Amino acid sequence: MISDCRPDNGLVLAVTGSDLIMARVSDNKLIIYRKLINPVESDQPAVNHPPQIGDIYGGRITKIDPPRKAIFVDLGGGLTGMISLGAGGGQGSEGDLLRLRLAELAGQGKQSRLTIEPGDVGGKLGLLARRGDRLQQELLAIASDGASRIITNDGALKTYLARILVELGRDDLLARLEHRLGSAESLLQQSGVADDFAAAGERIQTQVNGSRLILEVAQTLKIIDVDRGGCDLPTVALNEQLATEIARLVALRQWGGLIVIDYLRMKSEREREQVWQSLRQQKPADGLGWALHGFTRAGLFEITRPKG
Repeated sequence: MISDCRPDNGLVLAVTGSDLIMARVSDNKLIIYRKLINPVESDQPAVNHPPQIGDIYGGRITKIDPPRKAIFVDLGGGLTGMISLGAGGGQGSEGDLLRLRLAELAGQGKQSRLTIEPGDVGGKLGLLARRGDRLQQELLAIASDGASRIITNDGALKTYLARILVELGRDDLLARLEHRLGSAESLLQQSGVADDFAAAGERIQTQVNGSRLILEVAQTLKIIDVDRGGCDLPTVALNEQLATEIARLVALRQWGGLIVIDYLRMKSEREREQVWQSLRQQKPADGLGWALHGFTRAGLFEITRPKG
């Protein structure tokens, strides 16, 4: 691996023809690896389109209405919407800018319904990313994550990205765009992304503390078995510490459906709640989220995620 080709926090975008491999690195760890259609080849419009469920907006709070349990926001361009208090809402004051996801379109006298998304809006009011546009959404995510660099092997994609960043109001990221000559394969190898992705697919994932995660795929579910290995941490501390890595691997492997975690056995409900809380604090980086159903009577922890 040539470290000069690897961002500590950022994107590696490897282009070959109509295909684009998008890899996101955070704290020097691979957290996203996706094969997308090269937007330059598909020539899709960048930002302007009718509102769709899943779009990401920057919205300004115009009114907080506790009796109606609602926060009303201006989304720019004549669009408005509302956030339900107590359902991921409630934060902020009038005039504040929030990053929002469109959850339900306006209709029959009702406002568009929105949910709060983590991350910064960069001071921009209006559309930030289209539904399903993973590249735009990752550009926004790394902007909030303190992106160090965005590296691509394709000059046309660099030009496309520069235009998108300007349209999204993120001119500050332009200086972080880099074009490296060479093939997609070369960029993925030199950045270490190819090796990281291959390692994430291995059945046994050994952690720096000596513990291991053993991952299995059955016909109707996925299984994560926690093995102490050579780790000398207390049981609860070890189970808690693995939450970040579990979220990372679930996103990298694009696991959906039912996922079961077989943790090291704990003695009390309080200890199990601590481990549950450690998972609540994580969010898989692919944006699909997860539903945490808790421990079964057999002591297994159940998670479900959207497929695809």
